[in-house]
Amino acid sequence: MRIPTRLHPQRWLFAALLLGLAIRVPLLIAAQHDGVPGDQVQYSAQALANAQGNWFAQPFDTAKPSAEHPPLTATVLTPVTWASQHGHFLVVQRLVVLAFGLANIVLLYVLGSRRSRAVGAAAAVIGALDAHLFLGDVLILSETFGVTLVLLLLLALDPPERPPLTTGRLATAGALLGLLLLTRAELLLLVPLVAVWVWWSHDARRSWAAVGRAAIPVVVALVVIAPWVLWNLSRFEARTTLSTNDGFTLLGANCDDTYYGGNIGGYSINCALAVQGAPGDDASQVSAAQRSAAVTYARHHLARTPLVAGARFVRQWELGFVGRTAGDSPAEGRPQQLVLLGTIQWWLLGVLAWFGLRRSPRRWGMLLALVPVVVTFAAVTVNAQWRLRAVAEPSIVLFAALGAVRSDEREALVHPDR
Repeated sequence: MRIPTRLHPQRWLFAALLLGLAIRVPLLIAAQHDGVPGDQVQYSAQALANAQGNWFAQPFDTAKPSAEHPPLTATVLTPVTWASQHGHFLVVQRLVVLAFGLANIVLLYVLGSRRSRAVGAAAAVIGALDAHLFLGDVLILSETFGVTLVLLLLLALDPPERPPLTTGRLATAGALLGLLLLTRAELLLLVPLVAVWVWWSHDARRSWAAVGRAAIPVVVALVVIAPWVLWNLSRFEARTTLSTNDGFTLLGANCDDTYYGGNIGGYSINCALAVQGAPGDDASQVSAAQRSAAVTYARHHLARTPLVAGARFVRQWELGFVGRTAGDSPAEGRPQQLVLLGTIQWWLLGVLAWFGLRRSPRRWGMLLALVPVVVTFAAVTVNAQWRLRAVAEPSIVLFAALGAVRSDEREALVHPDR
């Protein structure tokens, strides 16, 4: 792929942003006619409840506490919802998500430019065109915010300067990790993996100083999530940390519908709704009952576990079940045809990403691989879904951008040995 780097880099970024707007704005307008299907209802309604003074109470039963999802998405949307609650607040909420989606194109450019201007330009253009990114940028969901935080985390851990990571950068990375957990709770494994990467990349001796530096992002991440966790522990009947959605997620992924037949490795809303708890239970008690039922089912069907885990892997990385996944997408607010386009794009990007991984400097390549590794682990052990996959998209785009450009345009602007 030939990138004319003689052009000013800002022109490439400007062109990518215009392209991103040209794709996303029509989708946003169309989304207004589809209402708020799927989990969008909960995120939007939670922001509205917060704006009305019922902070993280159940939107439709304010006498009960709510932690259906981690709090960051609803918190970010609360101020603009408060300002527009008597008007078209759904439009405003979507515009905020769209703004973050455009910011992600900028961040992809900046991060790619750490390798070269050509890689930065390719990353921005791919990010503007990638259906796995732009479909989420017009929905009232957490995925776009998660992508932003992943990109900021990668920027914090990939400094342009030669010296090792500073304490300030490590603390910033820890804060971003904490915010990521307050956006997508299943990324918990990313915290120790980042610590291991920091320890490994600190120096050749792997000294005790490296261990201490690796602990910085872990400690800061725990500090960031502590207020939310402690509040949940004090206000729910059953133990709750980041959210009460784990039981619902596990039960929908562990039942006959998802262990046998054509939906193996998938998700069944009917299974998830089969356990509702006792009358008067709060969300944490319902989640505990659902979690118990899911674990019991999985234990009784251990022989199917390898096959189910394999099917989840195939689903997560779009190696099969493509028609089934696309057919289920309109219920989440994603047009079926565009989901299929995203799958075709992924097959192309996957090939480029493989070449990019092989060509990338080892330290940088391992850093970009962290999130896809966590996503894969969460998919095969818990549940495969496009929403979980979304936060791995920045790594895929950056690897693909590195794999797409010509060798003479791939030279790093700073420290080729990094």
